Amino acid sequence: MRRLLPDLLTWSRVVVALVLPFIAAPVPALIAYLWCGLSDVLDGRLARRWAVDSERGAVLDTIADVAFWVGVLGWLLWRTDVFGPALWVVITGVTVIRAAAALALRRRVGAWRSIHTPLDRITGGVLFVVVPVVAAVGAMPLWVLLPVGAVAVAAALDELRRAARA
Repeated sequence: MRRLLPDLLTWSRVVVALVLPFIAAPVPALIAYLWCGLSDVLDGRLARRWAVDSERGAVLDTIADVAFWVGVLGWLLWRTDVFGPALWVVITGVTVIRAAAALALRRRVGAWRSIHTPLDRITGGVLFVVVPVVAAVGAMPLWVLLPVGAVAVAAALDELRRAARA
């Protein structure tokens, strides 16, 4: 069971994330969101602690991370009005940089994956807290977007720099 549990947690994140945009009620959506965050933290830690981490698990984690943020963006697009032009610029910029990093890693190591840097973990933590607050308030003020966007862009650039060296 120890061998399977980390991957099962990751797969559960993929499934729940892809269902998230279709959850209309706020409380079930928040529970799904929290499950995705908790499973993201637990899967890798358990795999490393139990010495069952693998290349397959790393790739699956990357897929689950993308599914989670696609699910979150889908939910926000469908259920809120927080998307203004500035937010689209930040999302597009980070997406392009991360895609370039993934492509660089694919060319260098032969696998689609992302590098989990300390700045990436900080970005994930900040976004994990900010997204539900923004959803609850129904707005993304510029004073929130600018620092969060700056951290996300810095993390994406750091990942691209590291991927180019890998």
